[in-house]
Amino acid sequence: MARQAKNIVDYFPHSCNHSKTMFILDSQYGNDGYAFWFRLLEAIGKTDNHFLDLNNKADFLFLVAETRVSGPGCCQELLDLLSDLDAIDSVLWNQSRIVWVQKFVDGIADVYKKRGRETPRKPVPDTRNTIPDTRNAITVTEKRQSKVKYSKVKESKEEQSKKPSVKKSVIKPHSFPETETLTEPYISAAEKLGYTGNIEMEFLRFKNYWLDKQNVKRPGWIRTWNSWISRAVEKQIPTGVQSRAKAEKELEKKMREQFPE
Repeated sequence: MARQAKNIVDYFPHSCNHSKTMFILDSQYGNDGYAFWFRLLEAIGKTDNHFLDLNNKADFLFLVAETRVSGPGCCQELLDLLSDLDAIDSVLWNQSRIVWVQKFVDGIADVYKKRGRETPRKPVPDTRNTIPDTRNAITVTEKRQSKVKYSKVKESKEEQSKKPSVKKSVIKPHSFPETETLTEPYISAAEKLGYTGNIEMEFLRFKNYWLDKQNVKRPGWIRTWNSWISRAVEKQIPTGVQSRAKAEKELEKKMREQFPE
């Protein structure tokens, strides 16, 4: 039986004229934001059907490594920002942790036209909160099951009842509190990461930025501060190749010690 052809591409259009998404990424994250966006698009291009399902922790950590950001918190923050900017599908990301870029798929439509195949459609998560799509969309479950054939063993109700119920931790949307001040946990986190700048001014920038964001999904404000400060520390790293590599390695070590996965 012939193997089913995968819907992947080896290249995609890279426009010389950037949109507001690129300007915002560049202004807030510098070259790291620029690199993250295009490495994300590369990952989407070489993934079957051009969407990333990041519900699995291993898949998420692989994206962190592939995009070479400072850590999972920074990757989460960047994806949340892209969702706010509608650069990635905000509904799929916020409800199902799926990365879908409609403009990317539209940009490679000619490739599939030449192949004589239909362009991949936006996925519909196979969950209770199914998102309707009238364009012959594939379900995430179909993609997962197409990779491995396996036999399903039916369990009796009695056996199922014996299994302990596992409660999944859910990050609920919330806003940064207006009354939040620079307390010891924030100061301690910055000191452990080696921040040497004006911490009062840095906290004010951090607070003003997140006050403008309403009902965002965050793993915790100290963790968010940790990612924020890590980027500020990176800007203080020397420009020499060897010294910078050594400093980045030390910063990564400090982050893992402070917030182990």
